Amino acid sequence: MAENKEISEKVLTVLKVIGEVLLMLLYGLYCYANLLFRVFVPAPKKSLDGEIMLITGSSTGIGREAVLQLAKNHSRTTLVLWDWNDEENKKTASDAKKLGAKVFAYQLDVTDRLKVEETAKKVQQEVGDVTILWNNAGIARVKDLINSKPEDLEKTVQINLISHFWTLRAFLPSMIQNNHGHIVTTASLGSFFGAKYGAAYFAAKFGIRGYLESVQDELRVHPLNPNKIKFTTIFPSFIKTPLTKGVTLSVKGANEKDVWLNAENVATIIIDGIQRNLEKVIIPKGFELVILFKSLTPFAFFRAVNNKLFDGDYKED
Repeated sequence: MAENKEISEKVLTVLKVIGEVLLMLLYGLYCYANLLFRVFVPAPKKSLDGEIMLITGSSTGIGREAVLQLAKNHSRTTLVLWDWNDEENKKTASDAKKLGAKVFAYQLDVTDRLKVEETAKKVQQEVGDVTILWNNAGIARVKDLINSKPEDLEKTVQINLISHFWTLRAFLPSMIQNNHGHIVTTASLGSFFGAKYGAAYFAAKFGIRGYLESVQDELRVHPLNPNKIKFTTIFPSFIKTPLTKGVTLSVKGANEKDVWLNAENVATIIIDGIQRNLEKVIIPKGFELVILFKSLTPFAFFRAVNNKLFDGDYKED
């Protein structure tokens, strides 16, 4: 009897494992089918009315373009602008207000944890709970690792990566409490591909992918089950902004002007991605195939192909 019972338990265990594997395979098929479906039928857009969106790095580049587009097309979205450049940030805020938006501008260095905490409390008191946090601030220093200034390396990682920790710690708790929120992050195609003269920059951009996966997994097991918090990460290619001022880029077989993306167009694509709750927004979209190609090929082969097709050169004034 005991032996039969033991055999029965083993059979049940095996059947249970097989059942779980089959369920996971079915779920995998569903995910692929949904992915294919969304290629032809994009996800519906959500309204941004009533949301309080905080954007770091809002005075120039993608940040400024996004603010102006949001002000024009989503005037019921309250905009909170964070930037270290007070004069330019106030100008962006003024231009957005003229378009009918409700805008609040704050000057701070996002790498200063105490200042972030202090300003976050001020935002909560003066504006309300931030429901969409867009970590967009970033810098790039173009120089080889050995000859880079230590302070430039540190600053690059602090702004492009560490500052995200301080803003998330400041605003994520209220999102969890309300089970409502959206974390938007400007990463880069440099989150998938390292290149010369940008060790600190690429380290930070690679790091963004890692910490976001970690935070999402933390929310998955959080006791409050905040399953309505969305994440959208942006992976753009080269964009002509003040961030890249003084940088020239040559790509084999292409004119330089054709390589650079336009900040206004990128901002439009990002806002569309936010409204559709897309987890990843890769710009230009065709680079999805390049990312897939890299993941499926030996590194040495990918590097050889990359060196052949992409003969990039970076210079900074």
